[in-house]
Amino acid sequence: MKATPRVVERARKIQAAAPGYKTQAACAAAITRIQRLWRADGSYGCMMDAVRDAIQECQTRWVELQGQQWDAANAT
Repeated sequence: MKATPRVVERARKIQAAAPGYKTQAACAAAITRIQRLWRADGSYGCMMDAVRDAIQECQTRWVELQGQQWDAANAT
C-alpha cells in the first residue's frame, strides 16, 4: 500500500523539526503524531520510508537529549 502525499509531507515536516526539539516529551509526542497519521492513512501493513525516517529522527533526538541529561547529572 502506498502512502498518501499528505502523510509523506507531514512526516517529512516532523522529521525536519526533530533536531530542534528541546525535550524528550516533544520527541515522544512527535512519534505519536507520526504513528497516528500513518494509521489514519490505512497503511498498517507497510511502513513508508518517510514515516520510518521521521520516527528514527525523533528517536535519535530523544537519545541525544537523554545523553545531555545524563551528562548534566554526572558533571563534576
